[in-house]
Amino acid sequence: MKGFLKHKRFTMIMAAAAVILMLTGYCLGKISGRSLIRGFILERSRYVMFLFTPARQYFQMLVLVNSDDELQRIAGYYALLDNDLIDEDFLRERFQKESSLAAKRTILWVLGQAGNRKKILEIYAGVYSASGNELRMEILRSMERLDEYFYLEFIKKNRIDPGMLKE
Repeated sequence: MKGFLKHKRFTMIMAAAAVILMLTGYCLGKISGRSLIRGFILERSRYVMFLFTPARQYFQMLVLVNSDDELQRIAGYYALLDNDLIDEDFLRERFQKESSLAAKRTILWVLGQAGNRKKILEIYAGVYSASGNELRMEILRSMERLDEYFYLEFIKKNRIDPGMLKE
């Protein structure tokens, strides 16, 4: 009887260890895979090439985002959104580098779809003063849509006429 209980206990411990090991492996794989893909697309990291051949979709996204053609870059920004690879810092950097009004508006819109609203609002506030009037209107509309309280505080702090948005 004692031997049977020892064997049963050992089996349960091994089963629990196997489940824990599988869950840990799955979680680590999911996290590292996502960060490798994000690094490949957004930061031009080459490490992912050592592990596997990237899917055609990710390679095309990389080409689009880094294209010299404005329309392809815009398509690349939408592709980032479609593949849930929105990186706020990357898009802020791209917004500052872009010369095209259409690309900048696209970046503002894509940023507005990201999950970290506080960070997005900080980015909007940071790029507001360096933007032209048309982009400022877009930024204010996006702020109002994301967080009305933040928007009201922002226009009060910066002495902006709220009536100018009602055009």
